[in-house]
Amino acid sequence: MDAVMMLVVWAVGLLVLYFVVRAAVKGGILDADQARARERGAGTSAEASTP
Repeated sequence: MDAVMMLVVWAVGLLVLYFVVRAAVKGGILDADQARARERGAGTSAEASTP
């Protein structure tokens, strides 16, 4: 029973780590996108949508 509990705790830890890393990466991508948009200045929307 201890082995099952350890496995459950390990799986929950991995799930939490996944969501923390996912949120950090998503936030970093959004920050980079906003910074890129600020660098472009007041361009047209067509210019802002092209990579």
